[in-house]
Amino acid sequence: MSKGTNVKFIEKYIILENAANALMNKKSSGVSAYISELESLTLDADAKKTLKLLKKCRFVRNKLAHDPGALKSNDEITNDDVRFIKKLTSDIQRRRDPLSRLLNKAPSSAAKIKAIISLAAVAAVIIAAIIFFIK
Repeated sequence: MSKGTNVKFIEKYIILENAANALMNKKSSGVSAYISELESLTLDADAKKTLKLLKKCRFVRNKLAHDPGALKSNDEITNDDVRFIKKLTSDIQRRRDPLSRLLNKAPSSAAKIKAIISLAAVAAVIIAAIIFFIK
């Protein structure tokens, strides 16, 4: 792609990094933290796709930022990559991204487990009371 597309990609990536920093409660390296967190979870197809594209974008961003001349000559970025970065940024800001969705499922699962444990505790107390009164 052209130098203009590479610059546009970097600009959008910086905005993504800031959104990821906010989501991950980091001052820097938010995208890397986001990737690490996704890698630690069981992912659905959408999250797997996001993870793959995000890793590619992080790799290319690092190349553009650190390799001399890469900003002028890199042809790995596509307009689809720029659109992906913009959409993921928007999703993160609205907490509709794959990681936010996966983490929001966790409390409901934890709440179900807590409810089951509570019911088991109540049942144990009732059974203990019945045994106590039978003797």
